Amino acid sequence: MPLVALWRWVLVPLGRGLAVVGREIGEALGHAWRIAGYVSLAVGRFLGRLFRWIFVEPVRWAYRSVLTPAGHFVRDALWQPAAEAARGAGRAARQVLASARETARQARADVRRALFGAPREPDPVPLAGPRAEPEPVRLVKPGGPL
Repeated sequence: MPLVALWRWVLVPLGRGLAVVGREIGEALGHAWRIAGYVSLAVGRFLGRLFRWIFVEPVRWAYRSVLTPAGHFVRDALWQPAAEAARGAGRAARQVLASARETARQARADVRRALFGAPREPDPVPLAGPRAEPEPVRLVKPGGPL
């Protein structure tokens, strides 16, 4: 009997009270967690914008306003004439090599002619007359059934 009274009048109300307090604390922690999320999101966005204003925009401006025109000047005034000169030198070198190759080829031909004489003209092969009709193609092995 005393255990039932202790259970009914002391422990059950105490447990219910603790459950209510625990639930309220859990909900308060949930609200605090969401509020902290909103605050950290706002702080992160602020820091992102600050980083963009301090670093990104000046670098972007410098790239667009200073480096791009300077790069175009270097490209137009230095690299294109140098590339054109290099292409011309390459063309000249190829022509020199082709001329040397042709000269060597003709020198070899002259030496061959001097040592062995002029090459003989090939004798023309007479044709044997009109061609006959080609044989039909057999699709079976020789000696097999027709």
